[in-house]
Amino acid sequence: MSKGYSATGVDDLCRDAEVSKGSFYHQFSSKEELALAALSSFYEAGLEKLLAIDVSGVPPEDRLLAFLDTVAKQGHEFWKGGCLLGSLASEMALTSPALQAEVARLFSQTAKALEPLAEPFVASILHPSLSTAALAEHFLVVVEGAIVMSRAHGDPMKINQAVARFAEQLRILPRGTRAHVQSPKRSRKS
Repeated sequence: MSKGYSATGVDDLCRDAEVSKGSFYHQFSSKEELALAALSSFYEAGLEKLLAIDVSGVPPEDRLLAFLDTVAKQGHEFWKGGCLLGSLASEMALTSPALQAEVARLFSQTAKALEPLAEPFVASILHPSLSTAALAEHFLVVVEGAIVMSRAHGDPMKINQAVARFAEQLRILPRGTRAHVQSPKRSRKS
């Protein structure tokens, strides 16, 4: 579907896969059903790559940064073909409720899978309003935006650069233990 979901017809898919339309419809009831199956396959492979990044030798509170450093070096390889979830989200969000719902579910599931990595880092931040869920989701926002920028500029290294900048921004956050953070004292009126 290099032309995009909408511009690719079943005839195109059958021709490229060298299968008959009968074979296609034996396996899938529609192009949308094929897209849902492709999403599942793409998602599993992509998440497996991300979760295979080994940061076990790093202290827990620094594992997120080590993970981001690895992604910053390899992002152009992880997403050299783009991101099927992001592509379908931007192309089909308003026309296919089934695809939109599945893409949203998979993005949420990915963020949830990254939360254990982010949790010790968030616990080390002195700002109590930073949440693990928001940070995991923000990583996805950075990556998806970087993929779009890499396509716009014809430069896959934009992905690496964006993730590296994200890691730099996280590194400047004040760290310690939240137990040491004191709330402002209220003034008492006499």
